[in-house]
Amino acid sequence: MLDISPEVNDLLKKCSWPGNIRELRNIAEKAVIYSTKTINTQIVSDLITVPIKVSQDDTEKYDSDEIIPLKEYKNKMEIKYLQKVLTLTNGSVTKAAEMLGIDRTYLYQKLNQHKIKYT
Repeated sequence: MLDISPEVNDLLKKCSWPGNIRELRNIAEKAVIYSTKTINTQIVSDLITVPIKVSQDDTEKYDSDEIIPLKEYKNKMEIKYLQKVLTLTNGSVTKAAEMLGIDRTYLYQKLNQHKIKYT
């Protein structure tokens, strides 16, 4: 039986799990495989491929005095998010679509619409 250090729970809570519980399950399974007696933050942090949440929300990065049309703002945020998910999946559109919970062909349409390059 393995022990889990209390810090592991805090570390996992700081991670962004973009709609994909499978990623969390994979991390847990690998941590069990690589651990001998205790699952600690060193082991888990080496396995984490999803970004850790930062306190500043992406929406706060825009100057609060700058007012742009809502459609333009939504497009900018959608582009940033799609790029982020593609980075997480190493450019795999299939995996990105799974993480986003959308059809792959719809994701291709969005990527082409925003002129986002993918592999």
